[in-house]
Amino acid sequence: MKRRGIKTLFEWGEENRGTRSPGSESRAQGEGSARESGAEHVSRQVLSVSAFSTLVSGLLSVPSLTDVCVRGEARNVKRSGGHLYFSLCEFGEQEAVVSCKMWRSSVGRLSFPLEDGIAVFAYGSVQCYAPHGTYSLIITDMQADGAGEKYLLLERWKRELSEEGVFSHQRKRALPRYPTRVGVVTSPTGAVFHDIKNIIANRFPLELVLSPTSVQGSDAHREIAAAIFRLEDFVDIIIVCRGGGSFEDLFAFQHPDVVRAIAAAPVPVISAIGHEVDVTLADLAADVRASTPSHAAELAVPDRSSEILLLREYKKRFFQAVLSRLEYAFESLNEARERFLPSVLLRGVMRRQEQLADQTERMERAVLIRYDSARRDLVSVSAEMKAYHPAIHFSRQIKERQAMLLAVHDHFHGCFANQISAHRAELDHLLSLFKAHDPRAPFAKGYCIARGTGGSLIRSVGEMEVGSDIMVVCVDGTATATVSSIDKTRVIYE
Repeated sequence: MKRRGIKTLFEWGEENRGTRSPGSESRAQGEGSARESGAEHVSRQVLSVSAFSTLVSGLLSVPSLTDVCVRGEARNVKRSGGHLYFSLCEFGEQEAVVSCKMWRSSVGRLSFPLEDGIAVFAYGSVQCYAPHGTYSLIITDMQADGAGEKYLLLERWKRELSEEGVFSHQRKRALPRYPTRVGVVTSPTGAVFHDIKNIIANRFPLELVLSPTSVQGSDAHREIAAAIFRLEDFVDIIIVCRGGGSFEDLFAFQHPDVVRAIAAAPVPVISAIGHEVDVTLADLAADVRASTPSHAAELAVPDRSSEILLLREYKKRFFQAVLSRLEYAFESLNEARERFLPSVLLRGVMRRQEQLADQTERMERAVLIRYDSARRDLVSVSAEMKAYHPAIHFSRQIKERQAMLLAVHDHFHGCFANQISAHRAELDHLLSLFKAHDPRAPFAKGYCIARGTGGSLIRSVGEMEVGSDIMVVCVDGTATATVSSIDKTRVIYE
């Protein structure tokens, strides 16, 4: 594609590579002979930096470079103040890059939005910027030539890997909370590994394993995949990372070999490639994506100070729970002791005696009431018998009623006797329990209690001294004695 009859930079180079004017050839021969003949006598010219930059700028201002057409792939497109700044790179595996600028007045005439990966025909002139010693292609017009080859290749890889399920969220794994060994896949010469090493050392010191690899270049994807495979059986987490860069610098992490190696890793993988805005296929396949390598180090290990604070909080809660259980146990024990005190047991026995006496009284009243009712019924029946004849009929009814009355009397008498016996047995049992817990019972068996001068109870000979006065409490009184000797060899119970 040509525009306004202008040759592309490639065509211009091919045409001028082997064609020179006769005058230029004669001048070159003359200059060569002059240098050979007078090399020892002619001193070399010394240029200042500004003079050299001016000279280069003048050489780049030749008509052949003032209006050229360059075909390439737009990368690293940036906009600032209405101007466009980007790079044109060669298609395929070549790494040739030309810095380009397009001023606001020319950007307004573009018929398409410029994005990364778009192949374009760029028309403009070469310009040297002396303060920085760099040259740029100042674009005055630009036409789209379809998507770039790398962009199309990237889209095809993404589609194929997506069909394989490499980017599926179902296969994402959670990171272990406390890893013992972390592997890092990155360049050994960059600052990324040192940043990760320092952050992990400050947060949660552990063993860090570096699997060195190149992070850019034509064979970088093979080295990255091999570096991931080397760490499979040695670490708990793998961090695949590199610093920021252009699209071409990060292109190795777009390769299917790297993406499949991440997906096939037996341990979780954290990706931290470029800056936060740079999203590669490796980021999509990783279990966790970090915005920067430093962020990846923070995700890989916990914060030791936070974990220590958490453990202290758990310890505090545990001791509080134990203390609460102990307090509850002591309260229950004290309540049990109070329930089994002799005074409490005595009150219980007296209360049961009162209940038994009350029940006995109610039973006696009930029996007397039923007896009086039966006697009244008998009197009534006798009156009826006197009122009706014949005497035989009434005599038989009298006998039947008498027998019924005797049966009722015997029944109630038996019930009353059984109730009295049961309550008396229960009362005897309670009295025996009371006597068994009576603190005065040991006195009746011949025991006595020894107390000190202050009235304190003496439980051992270790609490007495020879010559000290003690008080002996017996069943019928007290006596004062003086300790003449102490013999610890005679023990009553062993």
